[in-house]
Amino acid sequence: MRVRDSHIPDCSRTHPSPLLRPWVAMTDHYLKFANSAVGARLTALLGLPRPLRLERFRPGEAPITGAVLMGSGGSPELLPAIATAFKAMQVSTLAHGECSPWLAVAAAEALTGADASTDLIDAILDGAAELCEQVLAPLNLSGDAEGCHFANGEVSTPTGFKQAYRQFVDGGWQGLSFPVAYGGQGLPTSISVFKTEMMGTANWSFAMYPGLSVGCINTLLRYGTDAQKQQYLPSLVAGEWAGTMCLTEPHCGTDLAQIKTRAQAQPDGSYRLTGSKIFISSGEHDLTANIIHIVLARLPGAPSGTRGISLFLVPKFLLAADGTLAARNPVHCGAIEHKMGIRASATATLNFDAAIGCLIGEPNKGLEAMFTFMNTARTAPPCRASVTPRPRFKARCAMPKSGARCGH
Repeated sequence: MRVRDSHIPDCSRTHPSPLLRPWVAMTDHYLKFANSAVGARLTALLGLPRPLRLERFRPGEAPITGAVLMGSGGSPELLPAIATAFKAMQVSTLAHGECSPWLAVAAAEALTGADASTDLIDAILDGAAELCEQVLAPLNLSGDAEGCHFANGEVSTPTGFKQAYRQFVDGGWQGLSFPVAYGGQGLPTSISVFKTEMMGTANWSFAMYPGLSVGCINTLLRYGTDAQKQQYLPSLVAGEWAGTMCLTEPHCGTDLAQIKTRAQAQPDGSYRLTGSKIFISSGEHDLTANIIHIVLARLPGAPSGTRGISLFLVPKFLLAADGTLAARNPVHCGAIEHKMGIRASATATLNFDAAIGCLIGEPNKGLEAMFTFMNTARTAPPCRASVTPRPRFKARCAMPKSGARCGH
């Protein structure tokens, strides 16, 4: 029996496949949104054509075409304004069911997609389906049963994960929709969302490791200095390094106004960070040579509450002048969580013991910058809600064909 028959939806090129049907509905939904009263307000505010260059797509066409057009509707320069407009209208928009947050991200955040021909997209999705069906799906059950291993501050992922991640990196999957200038392929964000859905369906625990890096990359693209981008983005976009989001602390949970992690400026322009962060997804693992932590902390004399939070980049390994890995930074994993599910994804407690980092963006405006990472991460819950039932549904649909029966 092939993997696709029992574990994940058929990823064949027959349109619309079970994997792509939700996108047909979403794109149709977006067309309605773009021509609604709220959509008219948004496009008028941003001076965009209506409906964001989706005029040529209509329901019934190949869903790939709709996704590409949806992904090519905006430009990176317009992203801040689009994000602000959606934030301002989020309540009324969602209340009327006119647009989902994920669809807004896919429509607004994409690159031009000029080179995204139908043949190229077919080849990409076929390759992603092969990776998911033949490599990731078989590791889903075994990875959850084995879980991650923690010993002496180091985390080892389950058997087969390192080899699978190497195939992911060698295939160039992390950089699909990131700028060519940093080693990416410059394709529409919507294509990466297709890939993410496939990977999440096959093995959500695995998908979380490169998934956190996407938010790290987006944050650096928007708020990093040119030097930071050149130093960190090529390896992150290639998937050779991974990224994390470090917000929560033991004493305050998600109330970020109470964070106590401190950052002390150094004579050379760097900072020393001291404090602890908990519930850090992919906070420590053995899949990449380096892990880039994006950390919220306070500077001395900073205002109280969220107005006094700054954002820092703290690598697991420091970099030499030539960009190669140097000494280990004093960032230590104190424990990993014992979870009921997604046990192959390490959720870590991280202790920053005067760890060396650099400031991202402006002092005391770190929470604003971190929202780029947080909003990227917010696309994961609807994705997981979509992909989690698919393997069960696919298996259930196959039961009558095999003669299996439910009930009495």
